[in-house]
Amino acid sequence: MKLSVFLLLIIFPLLLNAQKKSTSTNKDQKEFKNQGEQEDYLTELFFARNYKEQSFRKFNGEIIVTNIDVYRYNNQVLILNNLDYASKTIFEKGLFYPEIITGKVILKLKTELDSLTMEKRALYNYINQDTLNISSFEELKQLNKTPQQRRFRFWLFRKGRLNPTVCFIELTNINATVKTDISAFIAGSTLTFHKEGWIII
Repeated sequence: MKLSVFLLLIIFPLLLNAQKKSTSTNKDQKEFKNQGEQEDYLTELFFARNYKEQSFRKFNGEIIVTNIDVYRYNNQVLILNNLDYASKTIFEKGLFYPEIITGKVILKLKTELDSLTMEKRALYNYINQDTLNISSFEELKQLNKTPQQRRFRFWLFRKGRLNPTVCFIELTNINATVKTDISAFIAGSTLTFHKEGWIII
């Protein structure tokens, strides 16, 4: 009897405290009208927590457009899904290209692949992505702090993965003004930020 009373005296306050924390957390949570509003909020938080200006060089090889939406950069392919003309120029001019995401891809011959164990082959395919897909590409106008910087969000699909990853980039054009249209902005810009965000579930 004494043990059960003792346990009640210890457990009850802990449960009460946990309940208080739970209700206060629910009150502090932000309410969203739709998924788009939630994604914009998460994007704003992501930039606030993760932004650090970077410097990327342009792709210095030949970019071959084999189809209206298929771009080849050496031994890597980027497939662009439903991008407008201005956005495609980011990839046509080599401002953003697969190596920025994957690093150098080291392709193996079929005989080399056949000699690998299943685990090593799976790891090789996971790391060495020769084809990437980009969709849902959009400018984040609400996050453009100055006329010289424009930020974008897109979904990245990798071979062998079911769900896409949300990615972010920033272009900087030091000569841009509020009157500079998107095409002129991209033509004179450099990539100054890239980071992967979260996986879409």
